[in-house]
Formats: sequence, structure tokens, C-alpha cells
Amino acid sequence: MHDAQTAAIETGRPFQTQCQELDRAARKVITDAGYGQFFTHRLGHGMGMDGHEPPYMVEGNETRIEPGMVFTDEPGIYQLNKFGVRIEDDCLMTDNGIEVLSHRRIETLVPELPRKSDNAIERVLDRVRRRRIG
Repeated sequence: MHDAQTAAIETGRPFQTQCQELDRAARKVITDAGYGQFFTHRLGHGMGMDGHEPPYMVEGNETRIEPGMVFTDEPGIYQLNKFGVRIEDDCLMTDNGIEVLSHRRIETLVPELPRKSDNAIERVLDRVRRRRIG
């Protein structure tokens, strides 16, 4: 999952990358590993006042991702009656590419609920304020 998530993050370029391209990048990693049929949902969605909102990171969405857009990157696979796994990070498109706002400890061996950085929302708000002023 981490490799699929990373592939999506590395694909992102402001004003160039379409939402569907992030989905494709993550889906390719999962498909190449032999689990494509078990990746049954979109890669992610926009985040704002409603939580789950456009733009959706899914095949067919040609919306280009612009600086200031906040969205999730959450690949997952689910095998009925066997297992399911999904990791989710919150991301911000910057002028330089995608910045991950949520962070997980790499050394975590037992699944834990990821905690959002206390500063993540403030960093987004600061960037929005600077864009309005500048």
C-alpha cells in the first residue's frame, strides 16, 4: 500500500496532473503486485468543509490538481473473508508538488489510527492566507 501511495504522490504536478492520473499510478502498483481486482474504490477525494467532496481521485476525472487543493491518498485492497487493508494520508498540492500533511511512523508494526499533525491545518490556512495577500 505504501508503494502505491508513494507512486501517486510522486506523480503529482501542479496544474498538470489530472486527478485520474493519481488513481492510475497507485492502481498500477497494486495491479502489478497481483491485487488489482481487489482495489475496488477510488484512490481518494477532496477535503474541505464536507470531508468527502470533489475533486475525486478516480478514473475519468480530468480535473487538474491546483496548488491549495487538499485531498486524500488512500489506496486499499480487500479480499472477502480474508483481509482488507487501506492506508490514508491527507495531502496538499503545493507550487512544487504534493506535500503529505499527515504522517505515520514507519516503525509501527501494530496498526494504529493515524493522528493528524496538530500543525497540518494551520500550515494549510497559512498558505491560503499568503496566496490571498500575495
